[in-house]
Amino acid sequence: MIIKSLKKGFSQLWQYKKIWVLLYSLTFVVAAFIAYPLKTYLENKIGTSLMIKDMIKGFDYTLYTDFMNHYGDGIAPIMNYSLLLIILFMLLFIFLMGGILSTFKNAPEKYNGKSFWSNAAHFFWRIFRMTIYFLFIHGAVLGLFFFIYLKITKGLSPMNLESEGIIFVAMKIMVPIYILFSSFFFMWHDYAKIHLVQNDNKWIFQSIIPSLKFIIKNIKNTWGLYLLNVLILMLLFIVNHFISNSFEITTGLSIFISFFISQLFLISRLGLKLVNLSSANHLFQENN
Repeated sequence: MIIKSLKKGFSQLWQYKKIWVLLYSLTFVVAAFIAYPLKTYLENKIGTSLMIKDMIKGFDYTLYTDFMNHYGDGIAPIMNYSLLLIILFMLLFIFLMGGILSTFKNAPEKYNGKSFWSNAAHFFWRIFRMTIYFLFIHGAVLGLFFFIYLKITKGLSPMNLESEGIIFVAMKIMVPIYILFSSFFFMWHDYAKIHLVQNDNKWIFQSIIPSLKFIIKNIKNTWGLYLLNVLILMLLFIVNHFISNSFEITTGLSIFISFFISQLFLISRLGLKLVNLSSANHLFQENN
């Protein structure tokens, strides 16, 4: 069932590739609107300074501190503007979710733009409200783990610990556990959205509670499929890391290659997001 659902996910990704292109195009446009003011500011303030070449190589705390001391005042408005764009993009992605899941549910022969946008508008407010509820849930989970971490490290106070190493050891142990634990709630959110679109429920709790019952009832398949999707995503990150670090960014050609690789990585990530939703949708339909 897991492999069958995953295959269905990749099949629908290609079948409705216009949705994939739409997501990439919107992401690229938002990124361009964020990058352009920063690019213009850096050109005006730094120009052809060697600092730019150093910044391209990767993050350097000393370089970052020096840069912010000299040019930080101009960066702050750009950061606020970028944050606003990111929030708007997240709202847009929530808006598109109804169209995406409706397409996977109805499985038309090919992408239907009119139906896609109509369903996106139809489900927007309910999916938006559901997202707010799950943000509180994720916040509570993060707060719980942070509370436990503070207890273990005695308030992050080196004076109360036998060794400062406990702070870092505890973090290495807690972070993987938190990621695994919180992933369950991300999966729950996905199935709650799928349940909402499948049944067109008026009240979001009519989807939140039943979707949790569905996950628990089919925990082997739901959890297994989700972890498999996460594993594929992790492999993508690892491959991208090794490729990106296999050459130095020193010339115009290397900058272009780095940009091209980053775009392939972005496209792949968006594709895997759609595969995750489509495969989960297929699993839900097969078990209902």
